[in-house]
Amino acid sequence: MKRTRTGNYGKLIKHDLYIGLLCGWRRYLPVFFLAAILFSMPYMGYRSLLQEGGIQPGPITLGNYLLSAFSGMLPYDPASGAPFQIPIYWFALQLYLAFVVGGYANRDLAGYGKNILIRARTRTGWWLSKCLWNVAGVLVYYAILFLCAVLFAAATGSVSLLPNLQIAGEWLNMDCSAASAQQVALVAALAPLLTSLAVCLLQMFLSFLLRPIYGYVAVAVLMIASAYCFTAVLPGNWSMLLRSEALLPGGIPFEVALLLSLLLMAVSVLAGLIYFKRCDILETNS
Repeated sequence: MKRTRTGNYGKLIKHDLYIGLLCGWRRYLPVFFLAAILFSMPYMGYRSLLQEGGIQPGPITLGNYLLSAFSGMLPYDPASGAPFQIPIYWFALQLYLAFVVGGYANRDLAGYGKNILIRARTRTGWWLSKCLWNVAGVLVYYAILFLCAVLFAAATGSVSLLPNLQIAGEWLNMDCSAASAQQVALVAALAPLLTSLAVCLLQMFLSFLLRPIYGYVAVAVLMIASAYCFTAVLPGNWSMLLRSEALLPGGIPFEVALLLSLLLMAVSVLAGLIYFKRCDILETNS
């Protein structure tokens, strides 16, 4: 019986990775174009600084490209009278990721996946397989971004994960005095990824609880609210490096962002499992 159940889990995982990732590879192609636009900006800014004599010559690094991609924005102060502006490139990264991973689980359940679920006879395995696919999809998304950043860094400077803090301070107006390059690199490499893993698992749960379109809208609203309100309660703040304690005095500590991301992941997986096991999910339409 144990071998059969293990075999069922294996079939579920193979099905999701094949259908959800390999057969959906076209959804990842625009990520390369998005990355090309995103990473060309810090290089042009770096060249401008050199030409203006604003900084001493020094290599732009992989760490600088990651800082630029996930910088977000400083906390917004409504009392300042300045108009609120969404950090468009950071926002685009979040929304397109939500599009890439959103809806597959519902579509699969409405199609051939329903037969897979009936034959596997394990709702727990089916849901956990979808969670594994979700995590894999986010990792592939970030792997593409990282690969593009590496290519840009190799062609224009250094592939070191340690950012050139002088460039970050001059071009992105980052306060890098409170942390070392190693600390900044750790936050830049992990905080956005962990936040995306948590938010995408939440989105998948909401897609079952409501509908896929509402799960997507929820992510968009959550990110806009995070940009407007500087609070650790809203997940978008965890991924914006300009709101991290490493770059902003009084910002969100990385340990807090890590703990909250893991907590949101656990809650989303557990809540989805409870809902999936109790509801007549086979009658749910996408």
